[in-house]
Amino acid sequence: MVAVVVMLIAFVGVTTLAYSLLASSTSERAILSEDASSNEMFG
Repeated sequence: MVAVVVMLIAFVGVTTLAYSLLASSTSERAILSEDASSNEMFG
C-alpha cells in the first residue's frame, strides 16, 4: 500500500515537472519564432 502511494506521488511530481518544462520550452520557442519572423521581415 505504501509503495502505491509513493509511486502515485512520484508520478504526480514527474508529470508536474514535465508539464512545466514543456510550457517553458514552448514559450521560448514562440519567442524564438517571433524573432525569426521579424528578422525575415527586416531582411
